[in-house]
Amino acid sequence: MRHHGGGPAGLAANSQTTASWVAELRPGSAAHWVTATAAPCTSLYKPVQVTSPLDLGPEPSERYDPAALWWRHEVLHRMVMRDPAVTSALFGPERDAVQARWLAAPPDPAAAFAEADELLARWTAAVAARPGSRDTRPAWARRYWQKRNTRAGLPSQAALRARAPTAS
Repeated sequence: MRHHGGGPAGLAANSQTTASWVAELRPGSAAHWVTATAAPCTSLYKPVQVTSPLDLGPEPSERYDPAALWWRHEVLHRMVMRDPAVTSALFGPERDAVQARWLAAPPDPAAAFAEADELLARWTAAVAARPGSRDTRPAWARRYWQKRNTRAGLPSQAALRARAPTAS
């Protein structure tokens, strides 16, 4: 569920999605899990109930909007794509532990989305603050994503680093 298809991770948009949904269907019951983000490789799958919609904020558009969950996560995803082998290690173990905990005892959907949003903010700050950040993608992929980031009005990693809270 967490791996990109169609080539190396993060090189082209064909690995993007609008969200991922897993439905566990059993006689007499169903469990649903969604990312509500574009990148299952960096996301948590959160439990949802199809009969109880959640307010996740505004729908994403083609322009960056920090109020939209999809864009908040996309900031993390696009930074991770620069050097996934290194940056995924900054949050992957915690993501996997949280996912395992949720699978063992699914939380209330609203609580799961709230916890996931807190974790997303922390993980984004950790990846943005990583010293010596480098981009390991081929030059053509870097140019492609830079154009998309600029068109969307996405903040740069340096701008995110400047906004990140400092440890006290």
